[in-house]
Amino acid sequence: TMAYKMYPIPGSLDMSYTSTDKGRGCGGRMFNVKGTITSPMFPNLYKVNSVCRWDIAVPRPNSVKIIFQVFNLGRRMTCNTDYLEMYNVDQTTGVSSFVAKYCGEDTPAQHISQTGAVFIRYVTTVHNTGTGWVLHFELNRDKQ
Repeated sequence: TMAYKMYPIPGSLDMSYTSTDKGRGCGGRMFNVKGTITSPMFPNLYKVNSVCRWDIAVPRPNSVKIIFQVFNLGRRMTCNTDYLEMYNVDQTTGVSSFVAKYCGEDTPAQHISQTGAVFIRYVTTVHNTGTGWVLHFELNRDKQ
């Protein structure tokens, strides 16, 4: 489901995105100054055996700030089963570089990308015990 509000200020838009099991929701492309993305089925137990990808970009020459508001992929000693990966993406070449891999129940720290685009890769197996995650992204004017 996608909802948005247009404001009278040129170029101003407020958008939120919520994924569900009713239709698409396992991935997508977001180009905006801010938004919120949830794992499929959140806040219920997330779907098993999924590989989802979200591409997030903000207007150039800015970077992307990512803040996880909720993160629960169940108790894990290793990140071999259910996990979320984050990559920076060069907007000119399309080349991506690995940033981090997250799993378990500890909420990841805020991330400021090196570029104006990132992608999130979310992998689940049959071993799910968590409710998933919620992340907020926004334009970061002080490009790193």
